Amino acid sequence: MNAVPQVTRDYMTFGAHEGTRNTSLMHASCQLRDAGYSKDEVMQLLIPRAVADGLEQSACESTIRSVFTRDPRDPCLPAGTPPIQFSYSSGRNGKKPATVYRKTNCHPEPIPPPLDNSAIAYLETFSPGDWVSIGEGYVKKDSQGKVTLPISEGKVRSRDAWITDIKQRGMDVVFPCKEGLFARVIR
Repeated sequence: MNAVPQVTRDYMTFGAHEGTRNTSLMHASCQLRDAGYSKDEVMQLLIPRAVADGLEQSACESTIRSVFTRDPRDPCLPAGTPPIQFSYSSGRNGKKPATVYRKTNCHPEPIPPPLDNSAIAYLETFSPGDWVSIGEGYVKKDSQGKVTLPISEGKVRSRDAWITDIKQRGMDVVFPCKEGLFARVIR
């Protein structure tokens, strides 16, 4: 199972959450197929996992059979290999697009360091007369344990009032929440 990516091994060990079960089964089936496992081996490995996650056995068999109607992709790349990006080419005459893919090496740019006073720089992108509503996100769990990130009503102030307050008191005092901020302009 060395040629199978970690995400597939994790799925086989821990399963998938509701809402991702079918997709997770399909992706794991594709990875195993591409690693050279037979349809029967994939069914033996994945159906018990998917059924334990709450899928019907017949749906699992159907998903795995459909994966094996397609040709295998290239095997997974060993660790340290540069990432590969797949490009899509469209068909001619507005007809059904051609399913032509080609491998293109890509090298992602590093993430830039955080900006000093990034909130002020963001607020300065609005016009001086704009009113900006900023709400804070907070984590909320329902009775079944499902986590959501609702947004508070927020405060409406002029762009310049926000900038002045942040400069005087600091970002951590003006916005003590850690779950995120959500801004909208009112014109």
